[in-house]
Amino acid sequence: MQNIPVAEGIGTCGTAALTKCMVIAEDIQKDPRRDGYRAPAIPTSEARRNLIQSAALVALAILRHRDTEDLLILSERHQALFDNHPYGVFTFGLDGHFLR
Repeated sequence: MQNIPVAEGIGTCGTAALTKCMVIAEDIQKDPRRDGYRAPAIPTSEARRNLIQSAALVALAILRHRDTEDLLILSERHQALFDNHPYGVFTFGLDGHFLR
C-alpha cells in the first residue's frame, strides 16, 4: 500500500483514509474504486515478515490483557477472603513477619 495516494475513489483504502469512515464494497471485484487495482498483490518477503511480527505482537498484547484480567480477579477474590471471613485471617511475609 506504499505510494498509493489517499484520495476519494483511489481504492477502498484510499477513500477510507481520506474520509476517515468505514468503506464497504458490496462486490470488491466490481467496485469502481478498485479500477487499476484488480490484480492481487503478492506481498514481498519484508511485508510477510512484518505481518508475522505484527501478529506475534498482537498475540502478546492479547495474552497480557488476559493475564491482567486474571490477576485482577484473583486479587479481588483474595481481598474478599479478608473482608468477608468470619474469623481473623492474617498475611505473613516470606520471612514470617505479620503483614496485615
